[in-house]
Order: sequence, then structure tokens, then C-alpha cells
Amino acid sequence: MALWEKSYGSKTRAKDFAGREMAKTAYNNRDSEFSWNVDHVLPKSLGGRTHESNLICCNMKTNEEKAASFPFFNTNGIRFRVLMKQGRCEIEECRMALGDGRGAA
Repeated sequence: MALWEKSYGSKTRAKDFAGREMAKTAYNNRDSEFSWNVDHVLPKSLGGRTHESNLICCNMKTNEEKAASFPFFNTNGIRFRVLMKQGRCEIEECRMALGDGRGAA
């Protein structure tokens, strides 16, 4: 809950980076469409640490679709990539280049 409060303050609902809605009270509740949990942006399986600079709140469906994909992944019908900026992992939407299904770098 500390990461939620740092990210969203006193809000009881918010949208994750992919646009899916989350409800603060639905933490880890797989029966709720607003369920959310904490995701490692750089997956632990690829050396990601459990540190604030590598964690993000996201809807459970978003997290499941992202899985351990890195640095490019698709979720909620959108292509994203992970970038390192000032020691933090950040997620940004990829802009499609003409004729390039991978997304522009």
C-alpha cells in the first residue's frame, strides 16, 4: 500500500500505465476487474531488484500480459518499452514507425 500512496496519494481509484483501472481496496483480489499488484518493471528473472526505482502499481491483467517480457512488451493492445532514466526503470508507449511492426526506438 505504501507504493500506491506514493504514486496516487489518497485516491481510491487510478489507472495504470496501460490505461486499466485499479481500485486501492482491490489489491491482489483476482475476483475484481480492478485488481492490482506491484510489478517489477525489470523482471526479477532478468536481475530486477525489489526497489522503489523498479516497482510500479498495475492492474493484474496488465501485469500478467507483461509477464517477464523486456524491454518490449504488449498489454491492453498497446506496445510499450522499458527505458532506464537516471537510475530508474520507466515504461513508455512505443510510437510505430511506418513499415516497422517493432516500434520506433
